Amino acid sequence: MAKPADADGEEVASGCLYRLVPNWATHWDYERGLPEPRAFRGDGDIGVSVLIKERISVDAIFRIKPRLKDFAVCELVIEELLQDRDVWVKLDPDDDWGEAREAHALIMGITKRRIDWLRELGIKLIVKTPGPAKPPNPPE
Repeated sequence: MAKPADADGEEVASGCLYRLVPNWATHWDYERGLPEPRAFRGDGDIGVSVLIKERISVDAIFRIKPRLKDFAVCELVIEELLQDRDVWVKLDPDDDWGEAREAHALIMGITKRRIDWLRELGIKLIVKTPGPAKPPNPPE
């Protein structure tokens, strides 16, 4: 049994993750109805930002951050991610998520060669498709 992820940086070994995908043409292929590979890129060495499904609902995501309401949501299974020994998920509490700060985590070890693999895992379960396309500007 996996140990619970209760401390900053502690690894998360099981469960599911939500990856939010912007409703930008650079991140979502509206013709095919699928996220683009760049939707699964991290911020340099920081990792790929995700939310732990068991700690936040899709409704709560958009209640806490209504400006993201048009983003898509893809679900990833942690055990599938961990099949690659160089990939891990770590808890990364984020005060930007308010009451759900403990839901934030990072997928680490995603190199350029692993982005397509991560995308393939992410398109297995698209929980919510995006709203209308907007220009690729980060939400405020």
